[in-house]
Amino acid sequence: MKNLSQHWMQVQATLFLWLEEELGPLSEKQQQLITVLEFACIENHTEEEPTGNHR
Repeated sequence: MKNLSQHWMQVQATLFLWLEEELGPLSEKQQQLITVLEFACIENHTEEEPTGNHR
C-alpha cells in the first residue's frame, strides 16, 4: 500500500513531465512554484474561462 507522499511524488513527476513537454525545462524555482500552486488548489481560485479585458 502506498502512502500519501508516494502518491504525491507520482503526481508531481507526471505534472512536471507534462509541463516540460509543453513549456520546456523547468527551473528549480518554477518547480517549487508549481508545487505550492498545486497544494493551494489554485484552480479553485481562478476563472475557468476568462471573460472581458482584464488589465
